[in-house]
Amino acid sequence: MVDDAADVLAASPEARALVTELRTGRRNGVVVRCEDRRPLWQYPTAAALEAAADRPQ
Repeated sequence: MVDDAADVLAASPEARALVTELRTGRRNGVVVRCEDRRPLWQYPTAAALEAAADRPQ
């Protein structure tokens, strides 16, 4: 599972940005308030991340 997640992060700048945003609570260097955040259902699903990892580079 960890290897798969690492592969997705390596292949997807969007996934890396999402993880950074989730870990730091910041977007473009600015602290993001809860009411300004995108709704959870707009984040990539596990299936979408797996599909991105399966795409040939």
